[in-house]
Amino acid sequence: MRVVLVFPSGNRVPSHISVGQPVTLNDQDPADNYESYCAVEIQGLQPLTRISGGGSLQALLLGLSFLGMRLHDFGARGGRVVHSDEDSDVELKSIFGTFLRGPDASE
Repeated sequence: MRVVLVFPSGNRVPSHISVGQPVTLNDQDPADNYESYCAVEIQGLQPLTRISGGGSLQALLLGLSFLGMRLHDFGARGGRVVHSDEDSDVELKSIFGTFLRGPDASE
């Protein structure tokens, strides 16, 4: 998803939020509980990171949760995520749902 990150200083950085397809290590069956990872990135905020899990579904869910926490933290510190072709805020809750929260699940 192409977006613009607006930092509290007013600095605007073109960005994209990406989630890669989970990869299972050692060519194992992804339906089994073999170690997998999911690559995630928020360009300009979070470099490409591999999030590991005990299977492809867990890796994907942990990757989405990780991105949600990073975006929550960015917003809590005064940052904004806006559409790349206009200045309106991206409705992150409609995209990330319950994954868009801080480390404390009650937030």
